Amino acid sequence: MRNLFYILGLFLILSSCDPEQQNNKALWVEVNGEVLKKSEVMSALPADVSPIDSTRLVNDYTEKWIKQRLLLQKAELNVGNNPEIRELVDQYKEQLLIENYLRLLVEHKAEIKPTEEQIKAFYEENKEQYHLPENLLKGIFVVLPLDASNQDILDQLLKAEETDKATIEAYCLQNAAKVDFFTEEWIPLRLILQHLPELTKSEERLLRDRRFYEAEDTLFQYILRIDDYKLEGQTSPLSYVKKELEEFILSANKIDYLQKMEKDLYDEAERKGLIQFYK
Repeated sequence: MRNLFYILGLFLILSSCDPEQQNNKALWVEVNGEVLKKSEVMSALPADVSPIDSTRLVNDYTEKWIKQRLLLQKAELNVGNNPEIRELVDQYKEQLLIENYLRLLVEHKAEIKPTEEQIKAFYEENKEQYHLPENLLKGIFVVLPLDASNQDILDQLLKAEETDKATIEAYCLQNAAKVDFFTEEWIPLRLILQHLPELTKSEERLLRDRRFYEAEDTLFQYILRIDDYKLEGQTSPLSYVKKELEEFILSANKIDYLQKMEKDLYDEAERKGLIQFYK
């Protein structure tokens, strides 16, 4: 059997290279009247698979298909006429059709997607429910070798009233081991702390006490400029929870749309006399 699979697999690989021999209706294997086509086998193979792997995958796929057909035929013979199983199959088919139809409906309804105005309005009405699980900050983080040149230039750039991002980046490109800009977005403080030597104070004290935090070890100097911060337990900024809010509103919009669609469908069927109750 294995040798047969190998020969068939090799034939499939070779024939797939010759357009004249390709035939989507060509049969691959038959089990008691049920047929597996070559096109089905080929469509199951990854696009970039090697010839050796192709043979193995073809063998595995074919053997699995044969076993499934044999088991299914046995099952049909022994329990196929069981009314409970037939009812379950029908219920599953109905549910599958309905679920896929509803999914396609909502995928093509652009008005379901929340607008910026909806997200902002929802946030303003519910922001007290969204508390930060950790400390956040905005700023700039630089890791500088201790022997880096012109460190005073970087110091002046970081302490300037106006942030000259291009010049800071140019300096860091030549001298720094790492630089992160997060002046316009909130990030968790823990992402910065994992690059710092161990703190000698609490996270809250670090954020509250100063705009600049500097530390060093035997190799590097670590410079953190803190432009703004939010403490654990405070109300989350909109930008930090925006994705969560968008997903929540989208889910609610989908439910509202589907409920309205079902009601409209029911009302229309009533108007057309398609629903009849028997007493």
